[in-house]
Amino acid sequence: MPALGFSCSVRDRRIVVRGVLLRDGTAEEVFHFAAARGEDLALQMRSLGNALDTRLKDLEVESVVVRTADHYAARSLAEYVAIRLRGEGVLLSTARAHVDRVVCLTGRAIGERCGTSKPKIDARAAELLSEKQKEATAAALAAERLRSDASHL
Repeated sequence: MPALGFSCSVRDRRIVVRGVLLRDGTAEEVFHFAAARGEDLALQMRSLGNALDTRLKDLEVESVVVRTADHYAARSLAEYVAIRLRGEGVLLSTARAHVDRVVCLTGRAIGERCGTSKPKIDARAAELLSEKQKEATAAALAAERLRSDASHL
């Protein structure tokens, strides 16, 4: 069964999410969400949840990893991080309604889960699909590892 990885970002105070499906060593972006201009934060999160819920009904995945924000010391990122974390929460709860194995990992934890480092797993992910989708692809690689680790229990 395929593994799915998600990454969140924020552009112009709007949540943007990418979802990459990894199946048999091939990566494919299967989810892209960008909140509509003019939506307040609550409506953005509702729209994200609805879009993801609809998409997950069409996908058969065994494991999901949501890439969470790495820790930043810069205070100027506070609003960005707050919006991103809210989006990650929507991803986690919506994915969990469809899939039993759902975790949230930082970039560093994704690298460790895959037996390497954050820079190396990001580089591998960029080669597999593209630089633009590397965070979601790295999360999918970790989801694949999560799935295979669980099969050995």
